[in-house]
Amino acid sequence: MCSTIGAARSCAIAPRITRVETLVALLLFAALGLLIVGMLVDPSMRSELTLPWLLDMAGSIMWIVLAAPTIVARIAQWRINTRIKPETAAQTIPAQP
Repeated sequence: MCSTIGAARSCAIAPRITRVETLVALLLFAALGLLIVGMLVDPSMRSELTLPWLLDMAGSIMWIVLAAPTIVARIAQWRINTRIKPETAAQTIPAQP
């Protein structure tokens, strides 16, 4: 098992971030990013919201901040996995109990 970040480059990454998690994060990031841009560009959109627009803006920013690390981690995981050769990865993965 990899104990440091430096060792993670030579070990298999576990648990893996799946495509579903990445897709959900991307959808949240895109949809809420568009909502924020819409609220900033079109003032009439603010009056159509259920909650006060500042609460919607704060909530959207919070979800974007929560979704962004998932996307960044998936990209980092992909880059690390492409650097590991398949024969090396097979040797470093510990046996599952």
